[in-house]
Amino acid sequence: MVTWGEEAVKIVNSMARGESDTAAVQRNLLAESLVFVLAVHRRIVWVTDNGLWNRLGREEGSLWWSAQRRALALSGETLEQSARAALELYALTARRVRTVLRPAELATIERVVTIIRREGTFRGNVRDPAG
Repeated sequence: MVTWGEEAVKIVNSMARGESDTAAVQRNLLAESLVFVLAVHRRIVWVTDNGLWNRLGREEGSLWWSAQRRALALSGETLEQSARAALELYALTARRVRTVLRPAELATIERVVTIIRREGTFRGNVRDPAG
């Protein structure tokens, strides 16, 4: 999660600078990769990633699945909307795995979520990873 925090901050910074290509790439990285964080956290063994996004989306519930689908722009979301959703997905995933994080890791992730909120990337609907 700490590594993915860097990508989340890159989304915030690139959106602020109007660098849509960079924002889109970083959004894609988060939207694609966070499912694997959850799969490992849940100890799911998979032979192929086909269906993994749908499976975890259903199992994680509507907030996570909605953020995932919006981050993937499955309903025609704009770059800004899908980037926001990818950042929301990051915060939701961080919240889900927080119990296995070391204090230093959790502090870093909390800082990332603070940056996301401070920059106005969200409308206040992201839960604090600390719970």
